[in-house]
Amino acid sequence: MRDINRPTNSLFAHPGADSVRGLDYRSLFEAVPVPLLVVSPPHWTVVAANDARLRATGTTRSEQVGRRLFDLFPDDPDDPAADGVQNLTASFRRVLNTKSPDTMAVQRYAMRDAEGRFEERWWSPVNVPVLGADGEVAFILHLVEEVTETVRLRGKAEAMDRLAHDQQRVINRLIATEAELRRSEEFSSRVLASSIDCIKVLDLDARIEFMTEQGMCVMEVDDFEAIRGTLWPDLWTDDGREKALAAVASVNAGDVARFQGFARTMKAAPRWWDVVVTPINGPDGRPEKILVVSRDLTAAKRAEDALRISEERLRDLNTTLEGRVSARTVELEQAQDALRQSQKLEAVGQLTGGVAHDFNNLLTVIKSSTDLLKRPNLPEERRARYVGAISDTVDRAARLTAQLLAFARRQSLKPEVFDAGASVRAISGM
Repeated sequence: MRDINRPTNSLFAHPGADSVRGLDYRSLFEAVPVPLLVVSPPHWTVVAANDARLRATGTTRSEQVGRRLFDLFPDDPDDPAADGVQNLTASFRRVLNTKSPDTMAVQRYAMRDAEGRFEERWWSPVNVPVLGADGEVAFILHLVEEVTETVRLRGKAEAMDRLAHDQQRVINRLIATEAELRRSEEFSSRVLASSIDCIKVLDLDARIEFMTEQGMCVMEVDDFEAIRGTLWPDLWTDDGREKALAAVASVNAGDVARFQGFARTMKAAPRWWDVVVTPINGPDGRPEKILVVSRDLTAAKRAEDALRISEERLRDLNTTLEGRVSARTVELEQAQDALRQSQKLEAVGQLTGGVAHDFNNLLTVIKSSTDLLKRPNLPEERRARYVGAISDTVDRAARLTAQLLAFARRQSLKPEVFDAGASVRAISGM
């Protein structure tokens, strides 16, 4: 039987391992900036948790280790739609059945705050199997990256899922009890070997001393010896080099640094990276090495660019459409005006008979008055009355003509109030 207390040398078989042979791999595990949790089936008992996990959940190691995961972190009982425990359990079972990593979709999983109240938080989980000597799944490494702010800022679930999915990272599963796992070099080597990120160890001068096999694959490095000792900031272009130098300076001062930048692989493939740089402290608490974890954001960046271009095209289309609608509205209004004018003319035609009758009446008054004026020896009083009747009739004819023209033309009418009775009395003498 293998002695689980005896460290293995699988990590040292990799090029560059000589320079980190004396490295405390427990410190390396603790320095990984993403939350890591090791659980054992079938009850999903917590056997190990790194510092990032403790910070993310606001708990201590003693509060987690030895406890069942879902006893520590249950669903919100007041939220009938909460399905975090169900989904995470299903993922664990898929890992057991397939013995393969399982990448979950972005998951809503509420956590208790300092007052014990549940608050909504979003996570990007990955579950990776760690196989025992018998080839069966002995432990599951649970990696979660909190994406709450990303979800809130996005506001669009589909875009959020794509971005979160591109940023999900696969770490490995771990073997032995919690104390043995933290002491074991085999545990640390499996953590590094299972990550899809590019993980590097630098000296305090930022020279590359170690790179995981997966990191070499991501960076397209065929021979590690070709880049051993290379200054890590020199691999960056544009303002990435200044960001990398600033990050190294921050880590040497004991801080954690994070930035995003552009750098090409060793085969000149363009890549966008999200980089977390943390110190690996020695026994005296001072930085001894530098841990660099680089995440490939190229797919997410392209998705963001595609979304931005689509939004710009949509705005342009909306602007064009608004112009076309406005022009069409003007055309429609003009057509409606023409229709109304046509209807007026049609109405004028229909009114012609009535108007002709009215004019005939007016002409009859005028004709009768002029015939009466021709009588000899006509008193002056009657002559004045007939002349006044002719004048009034002409005025009424003029008003009738003006009203008819106003109706037929595009000019506004000016309605006036008049006394119908007085008008009738005015022509009573006729």
